[in-house]
Amino acid sequence: MLEKVSEEMQELAKREKPEKEETPTKKTTTPEEEGEDEVDRGSYKRAAREAVLEESEETMLTIPRAQWKVLRPLQDLTISETEEAVFECEFNVPKVKVTWKINGVEIEQSPKHIIKSEGTVHKLIVTKCRLPDQGSVSCSYAKLETTAKLTVTGKGLFLSRDSHECVVRSSYDFQL
Repeated sequence: MLEKVSEEMQELAKREKPEKEETPTKKTTTPEEEGEDEVDRGSYKRAAREAVLEESEETMLTIPRAQWKVLRPLQDLTISETEEAVFECEFNVPKVKVTWKINGVEIEQSPKHIIKSEGTVHKLIVTKCRLPDQGSVSCSYAKLETTAKLTVTGKGLFLSRDSHECVVRSSYDFQL
């Protein structure tokens, strides 16, 4: 029985101790010879391991194309002269740089045109609107575009009772 236990112990000892693989040692030198701060002193050993490649099935990963959409399009606005017009739209793509155009001309941030973006919502504020500001307003990103119409109405016709003079801005259509 003692022999049987001894054989089992030897078998277990073989399993626990993997074979060692020796690497060649470097010649030890002094820092003066190397001109470096560190010196290699000794040999290195590591356990030998067999490379095992696992076989797996080939799978296809399909990533659907992003469906870019205008979630909330621009709305037509009619405002009085000197008021501000606020255009707002929403795309389903967050944090993108959109292009704003008025009558086909790209506009940049300025005191007259304030451009804001928060996540998927984009705003254009046209301050102190005048009659020349009216027309088509568009917001676009890549192939997505939304368009609205800005209509600016005049404040009206002012007549002076005292002088019987009529002061009219040239951009108004009216009859007396």
